[in-house]
Amino acid sequence: MIGKNWSFRVLEALEKIGDGRALPFVQRLTDHYADDSFRELVTRVLTTLRERKQLEDDRRMLLRGSTTPNADPSLLLRSTNGSELPEMLLRPAVSEHPRHPPSPKNI
Repeated sequence: MIGKNWSFRVLEALEKIGDGRALPFVQRLTDHYADDSFRELVTRVLTTLRERKQLEDDRRMLLRGSTTPNADPSLLLRSTNGSELPEMLLRPAVSEHPRHPPSPKNI
């Protein structure tokens, strides 16, 4: 069996730099030690790793609009290869805010 001091150090390192891949291994440790201080550390590390895993999963999720954008042909850019399918054409970005800040005389 691995020494308790070494296990504490590994868990503290995982709390600092671990990611979601460490979750199953740390979860298994909850049943191996009856020491309250060790269980408290495991619980704290699990909380940190779960939060990191959630962030990792969120980064992988693609977001899409809830409605189909207007495919008005006059607003679509044409490709050079002749593809005219509206869903394959690019749309210009329309912003309500100007790209440049207002000049001091307009404020």
